[in-house]
Amino acid sequence: MDKAKILAEAKAELERHVWGTYVEGKATVALGGTGVVVSGCEACRKRFGTNSQYLRHLSEDVLPNILRKAFEIAGVLNFEIIVCAGVRSTLKAPAEFGQA
Repeated sequence: MDKAKILAEAKAELERHVWGTYVEGKATVALGGTGVVVSGCEACRKRFGTNSQYLRHLSEDVLPNILRKAFEIAGVLNFEIIVCAGVRSTLKAPAEFGQA
């Protein structure tokens, strides 16, 4: 298990999910299309307009995927990530994981 590799991949994935703008639809009206420019996550194309919505997106959508990938790289096979109705994320892993 290479901790530096896991950290680098997790950081790269997190940095992909920036709060910016993207075109929703075929093309912008300026280019003759019917699309509009909206704010949200450029990587996921998920719309949001407040900081709390962006942070919720990171914690509910992005972080579980990062953790899942990190555990796969580390060789932890039996784990489950649960997101509870936007309240908090919890992680269940085998008992032997914490003893490594």
